[in-house]
Amino acid sequence: MDIAKNILVVSNDRHFVDTVGGTLARHHYQVRSTKAQDEELVKIINETVPSLTILDTPLVSMEGIRQLMGLREALDTPIMMLSTQGAKADTVRTLSVGMYSHTLIKPLTFEQLLSQINTLLNKN
Repeated sequence: MDIAKNILVVSNDRHFVDTVGGTLARHHYQVRSTKAQDEELVKIINETVPSLTILDTPLVSMEGIRQLMGLREALDTPIMMLSTQGAKADTVRTLSVGMYSHTLIKPLTFEQLLSQINTLLNKN
């Protein structure tokens, strides 16, 4: 598997995973997915370190913050956080754990998402 094309999508939203995963696959990315706060996440990371992780989950709880911090400790690759429009608390919390320029606000176009993915992968 080409590590530059290996993306992990973490989300509780099956429709989001199917839509984004399918579109990324058509652009020659290999996508693995799991639900947030699931032991499957650890298994997937141990099997194949992704070149990029897309985290689509609200961080309104301490569990969400712990999950994000755990991902940052486990991976030496970029993590892109997707937050909903107007979720200022999510943005502030992601900034507080080091997600500086990797936070995108939904709704967004696939072109915006793909552009950010390409930028992050080319930096690494």
